[in-house]
Amino acid sequence: MNPLNGLTEYLGRVERRLRVLAVSRGAALMAAAALIFTVIGVLLANAFAFSDPSVTWARVLVFVALALAVSIGLIVPLLRLNRRNAARATELAVAESLLGNRHLSAEEAAE
Repeated sequence: MNPLNGLTEYLGRVERRLRVLAVSRGAALMAAAALIFTVIGVLLANAFAFSDPSVTWARVLVFVALALAVSIGLIVPLLRLNRRNAARATELAVAESLLGNRHLSAEEAAE
């Protein structure tokens, strides 16, 4: 195996890990949004004695909140994730673990 293939495979593994991380964060955000907005919907419906319009609006609130949570928590991070961003995240993690904050001062000195 040549070094370029090894690097490509390594970046593929990093990208898969970042994709799993993005999906798990998005799922957690979606679950939290479902819980929070369900409680808010129940409290609002309770204030109006669970009338038909209040229950309908509470359902709409929960569905809209879940749609926003899915788009913000899942779709946007997965669309932004590519090989270049995976390589950048890997470089930052390696530089941080090996160099600490010294690489920042070198970049600032170059400016």
